[in-house]
Amino acid sequence: MRVSKWCSNSREGFYDTICADVASSLDPFTIQILHEARRIFMVTTPELVPLYLAEDRLRHLKELGLADKVSLLLNRKNPAHRGLSDGEAAQLAGIPVAYQFSNDYRGVQGAILEGVPVPQRSSLGQSIMALARLLAPAISRHDPPLRQRRFLEFFHVPSARDQETVWRD
Repeated sequence: MRVSKWCSNSREGFYDTICADVASSLDPFTIQILHEARRIFMVTTPELVPLYLAEDRLRHLKELGLADKVSLLLNRKNPAHRGLSDGEAAQLAGIPVAYQFSNDYRGVQGAILEGVPVPQRSSLGQSIMALARLLAPAISRHDPPLRQRRFLEFFHVPSARDQETVWRD
């Protein structure tokens, strides 16, 4: 279970937003990253055991003086399945639900097998884009769509001679 993510503004000016998925353990390196973060996203699923673990993690973050930066993200939320409501999840975790991502097992598996992103038109894709717009407000809904790349293309390091623009400024 991942319960810690952070996002920070870059001090060096290279990037507007930097996101990192850090370990669940609160080792000294992770604690330092969390102190540097502008915002911490605690990611959990809407089930009893993960929510109790999230509550315990939140208690530790409060002890470290980080609670005011924490937001709760519910992953794999299934609205058709009778389970915990957002209010019940918030009560168990001890923090309100800021975002939720639908459980789209079929869509995620298809994207993995095809080596493509989850479709933006899907419920999961829309919730991911909503969070991305929150983290990087400069990204507009009106930007032209980027060419979809295959999985291995993300690891291509362009030479100075390449004509294709790999990343949008």
